[in-house]
Amino acid sequence: ESVLNDAVAIVMSRAIESYGGKSGKFETLAFFSALLNFIVILGSSFFIGVMMGCLTAIITKFTRLRDFPLLESVLFVLMSYSTFLMAEASNLSGIVAVLFCGICQAHYTFNNLSPDSRLATKSLFELINFLSENFIFSYIGVSMFTFEHHRWELDFIVFSFIGIFVGRALNIYILSGIMNIRRVPRIPVSFM
Repeated sequence: ESVLNDAVAIVMSRAIESYGGKSGKFETLAFFSALLNFIVILGSSFFIGVMMGCLTAIITKFTRLRDFPLLESVLFVLMSYSTFLMAEASNLSGIVAVLFCGICQAHYTFNNLSPDSRLATKSLFELINFLSENFIFSYIGVSMFTFEHHRWELDFIVFSFIGIFVGRALNIYILSGIMNIRRVPRIPVSFM
């Protein structure tokens, strides 16, 4: 869900960048043009991802790639990457395309792989996931102290944390309480 939210946010920001009102005011035509751009980019990226995921499933199901586990694993990874490249080369969202390609591959292609390829592919993607997360968090952590134009304001930090806690309380406790009105196995307060 969070990956889809991020992907939609990226596509939405591209669509908003294309919103070009010349007068500086709201223009209906430019708004619907940006909305259409968003729908076309999201839909086309979705289509490319699903088609490449299904193509990978068909290739692994109806060929003799099971006899070559290394080739099978390489094909699985390269088809995912080629989905990203294809979408980006078409000025679409590679992230959305890879997301839906991965969903199709996880549902269909992964079951067509040989046991050796399943293990190798799963291990490879776990390794890539681990390395990517560590790189991102390390980069963010290092950039926090190397960025020259930080302004540390204690008031802002304190009020931000207060806002986070109030927002969580308003969302989690109140919504869980409303759900508990009709819910048979009630959500205990310790789980909220």
